[in-house]
Amino acid sequence: MGRGGGSGFARVNGRHAGRIVARSTQGRPRPCGCFLIVSRVPASVLFCLVIAIADGDTLTARCGPPSAPRKMHVRIAAIDAPERRQAYGERARQHLVSLCYRQRAAIQPLNKDAYGRTVAHVRCRSTDVNAAQVRAGMAWVYTPYAKDFPQLAPLQRQARAQGRGLWSQRRPMPPWEYRHRYATARSKP
Repeated sequence: MGRGGGSGFARVNGRHAGRIVARSTQGRPRPCGCFLIVSRVPASVLFCLVIAIADGDTLTARCGPPSAPRKMHVRIAAIDAPERRQAYGERARQHLVSLCYRQRAAIQPLNKDAYGRTVAHVRCRSTDVNAAQVRAGMAWVYTPYAKDFPQLAPLQRQARAQGRGLWSQRRPMPPWEYRHRYATARSKP
């Protein structure tokens, strides 16, 4: 038995998480009084330094050991900020700068987008950046990709009702419409 009358099994949230064992000098497993550390950070989270902010939903981070860092271009998941030349585009970028630039970020990669960027959930200084951009009225919830982020829709409704950020405009144009119009205008002779 482990110390404290335990059975040698770890309990996490009231369930057995697995047997905690140590090796004796004879190489046989034996229960020990070890503590099982359970982290709330998913195993796939990367801890990086944000080195650039392109716009209100895209950043560049340096990840990995200092001896072999690698750059990662990150598209913040489930939000779509105004384009830089669009109304509130530069404000959205500046808001993201205030949250993340030259800060350590916890980046949880979800997938890659068509441009090769890592789509990720991002936290800077313990702030959920996806939510912070929406809460401040600096980004729309990108509904087709937001099913895993149900907390964002109420934040957008609140920002809109209070006229925060881009919602202070009479008829803000979503960035997907802006991109479509801009692409259509460029393709006309």
